[in-house]
Amino acid sequence: MASPDSVKYIYVLAGGDPAKYSSAHAYIQSHPENEPPELPAVMWRSENSSTEFSKGNLILASECAALPEVERTVENDPDKKRLLEGLKKTFRNALTALMFDYDHADPRARIAAGYALSALDDPRFRAEDGKKYIVPELVRIAAGTYDIGPHMGAEKRHQTKASQAIFAEDYFIGRFPVTEAEFDMFIKDGGYEKEREEELWASCSSGEKTPESLEWLNEDEKTRRWKWWRYWADRPEDDMYPDWFTQQERAQLKKGRGLQGIARDNWAKEQPEPANQRFPGKYPLPGKSALPVVGVSWFAATAYCHWLTKMVGEEDGYYFRLPKEVEFEAAARGKSNREFCCSDSPESEFDPVRLNTWDNRIGRRTPLGALNNATPKPESAYDLSGNIWNWTTSNLTNVDDSLLSPDVDLVYSGQAACVLRGGSWGRFQNYASTTFHLPAPPAYTDDCIGFRVVKVRRAD
Repeated sequence: MASPDSVKYIYVLAGGDPAKYSSAHAYIQSHPENEPPELPAVMWRSENSSTEFSKGNLILASECAALPEVERTVENDPDKKRLLEGLKKTFRNALTALMFDYDHADPRARIAAGYALSALDDPRFRAEDGKKYIVPELVRIAAGTYDIGPHMGAEKRHQTKASQAIFAEDYFIGRFPVTEAEFDMFIKDGGYEKEREEELWASCSSGEKTPESLEWLNEDEKTRRWKWWRYWADRPEDDMYPDWFTQQERAQLKKGRGLQGIARDNWAKEQPEPANQRFPGKYPLPGKSALPVVGVSWFAATAYCHWLTKMVGEEDGYYFRLPKEVEFEAAARGKSNREFCCSDSPESEFDPVRLNTWDNRIGRRTPLGALNNATPKPESAYDLSGNIWNWTTSNLTNVDDSLLSPDVDLVYSGQAACVLRGGSWGRFQNYASTTFHLPAPPAYTDDCIGFRVVKVRRAD
């Protein structure tokens, strides 16, 4: 790839005529808008079971165009650099069209297009010129009465009865979960720096102090891992989800050891376990810009909401925070009581082609919008079922139907277990139901846990 002809290689790989490459080069010299000649249409149709494109390979060409090596080959050639940027623009448009072609394109092609688009800097998740933050795209959830529950849970004690939530006014929820690109701007703006502790980390959305958040932020990695192990070791044997740990791992945890049997006192002598996506980390797991951010604790998600409010500013009393459980459920379930966010009715069957759960074995996060799972119009919010778990402000320490009121601001307190909603790529379909909730400690992180924001008006 690292050759003077890398741009031509990409042009031809995408389906361009090699004989016309020189004219494309000349074209870009006289057209400052960075628009190269049109490339052949590239589609992977659902009726075509092969993995080949009809003309060229848009996905591979886009991935090549995103390589740093290619950028370096054109840095001293302004004309080729403009041609490469023009090709990238063409690729972004084509990838976006492919990713949202729900009627014709194979889901595998849409997912691949989403990954490639993310590598090319997805234009949906970019900061406006001069701004150090990305304003999230929001959808309006209408005021009114919504059925809530009965809730399912991984544990019987977390099941609740049916109820109703009455929202006195509209609220707004993110069309997508928070992305890698958005959270990265929080990090680059010093979101994890010590001088911003009191500003961003010292309290939850209601203003209640959360000293545990500061403790989590400042503790070293080994202590963080050890607390995570102890959390599981102190749970009852039948409460340690059997599909999360092997029998041997559970036995090691009960003995006060890590998953590979390394005792805490011997960490200085023995090699600590390699980084594992199940271990809690301070920073999110790396990924591409258009993927939902994961590996984020409840503490970090709350700090991000504080930061976003400060960056965007409050207008008419509106601010950003994590959604309450009832707000998330109302958005996902709607007034038609959908079983899954994209269902047509409560009786609609689960569709594995539309939701990223373990049923379809994708086995990782999918780019936002690649799967046709938006809630019905006019809201059209994506991935409220499947893909990643979402943190909420609610807790499951004491389940009480009276706490389902949207007027009650459930906040983290002490060692409460915070509510996760939406299911994920690593769980089966029942976890993605609009009535399923799961508890997790606020310090917990995982490769399938992220969050989305809501924008609401502060109470007087």
